[in-house]
Amino acid sequence: MAESRLNRDVTDFMHMRNPLTKPSAFSAKGCFYLAGREQRMKHLPIARARDGNGYIRSIPRRKAPAVKRSWPEPAVTLSLVAVTSTELIKSKIRTVRGWPKAGVNFRDVTTLFHEPEAFRAAIDAFAEDCAKQRIDILAAVDARGFILGGALAYRLGKPFALVRKKGKLPFKTLSQDYDLEYGTATVEIHADACKAGDRILILDDLIATGGTLLAAAKLFRLLHGEVVGVAAIIDLPELGGSARLRAANLNVHALCEFSESE
Repeated sequence: MAESRLNRDVTDFMHMRNPLTKPSAFSAKGCFYLAGREQRMKHLPIARARDGNGYIRSIPRRKAPAVKRSWPEPAVTLSLVAVTSTELIKSKIRTVRGWPKAGVNFRDVTTLFHEPEAFRAAIDAFAEDCAKQRIDILAAVDARGFILGGALAYRLGKPFALVRKKGKLPFKTLSQDYDLEYGTATVEIHADACKAGDRILILDDLIATGGTLLAAAKLFRLLHGEVVGVAAIIDLPELGGSARLRAANLNVHALCEFSESE
């Protein structure tokens, strides 16, 4: 009789819609389940407990008193200084003195290309300037200019034309000689690099004497293209290149400047 009563109690317990609120769930198996359930509910904001009649009641759980924490004063006071894109770009350019010959301060932009944040800032600055005018074709001067021109052409979705050293282009070309900061050279473009009336922006890594960019502008003008300006990461104003370019009715956009003493 006792065994059948136990079995009946267990069956009743398992079929109850909400057995935790019924006093009849007092079988061995039911009590074990209740105890485990009460332990699992301890993390809830409402506590559960049995009253004198065996019913489970909900009791609001008391909130723990707030604990005031005192944090130690920092040993060092930090100050945040805003760095402009110009300062960032210039800080990533390396100067190699006496290369490729004595008396020349070579401004090495490969260190800037190695820094994604600075490289991105340079391309963003060029893109922002391009948005202020209509440009049909982006052109760049061999060789570091190709890195800038290719990235900017991709960013803007524009055609990209190459201004290469003599003998490097496979198709019919136009050629132009020019003076360098430390010698002479010749640049070429393909004869179909642009169409008449195309608006062209020419990029290079730096402006020294301005000879390379002036020669490139002359080549596109031979094809009746309209050169709207030139852009470079670095301007060396003491060498007079940017002044020569402006005198040739070219807009000049340089992201930073270096003096010969820097």
